[in-house]
Amino acid sequence: MKLRNVVIVTAAAGLALATGGWFLQRQAEPTGSVYQQARLFEDVLAHVADFYVDSIDERRLYQMAIDGMLDQLHDPYSVFLKRDDFRALNEQTTGNYGG
Repeated sequence: MKLRNVVIVTAAAGLALATGGWFLQRQAEPTGSVYQQARLFEDVLAHVADFYVDSIDERRLYQMAIDGMLDQLHDPYSVFLKRDDFRALNEQTTGNYGG
């Protein structure tokens, strides 16, 4: 009878772990509102900033995320310009030169 109880408890615990993992994985799927997705992104970024083996500045992580997102578009014309690069491009294309 003790063996039967141990088997039942073990099976119940295994089932709970398996379904709990499935529910957690399901929560990570890209569904829901843009706010939920932004929160997920922020959670992942904070986790990487806190627990990654090397220290990485959060600004650098954001830059890496932007670069990765644009890279995944596979479009050579979709780029993110830093402030100075944008000013230089704007100056070249508008004809406003300052001295």
